[in-house]
Amino acid sequence: MEGEYNNLQRRLKDQEAKLVGVDRTMVTVRQTLTQAQQRAVEWEKRAKKADAEISTIRSRLEEERDAKGQIDSEVSLLKIQLQEKEADERLTQVSRTLH
Repeated sequence: MEGEYNNLQRRLKDQEAKLVGVDRTMVTVRQTLTQAQQRAVEWEKRAKKADAEISTIRSRLEEERDAKGQIDSEVSLLKIQLQEKEADERLTQVSRTLH
C-alpha cells in the first residue's frame, strides 16, 4: 500500500510539473497573441494611411491630366492663331508687291 501511495505521489508531482509547464506555455502564447494583435493594428493603420495617400495622389494625377489637356488645347489654339496671322502677313505682303 505504501508503494502505491508513493507511486501516486510521484504521479501527482509529475502532473503538477506538467501543469506548471502548461501554464507557462499559456502565458507565452497569450503574450505572443497580444503582440501579434498589436502588430496587426499597426499594419491596419499603415494600410489606411497608404490608401489615403494613394487616393490623394490619384486626385492630383487627374487634376494634372485635366490641366495638361487644357494647356494642350490652348497651345493648339495659339498655333492656329499664329498660322492665321502668318497667312494674313503673307497676304498683306503679296498685296503690297502687286500694287
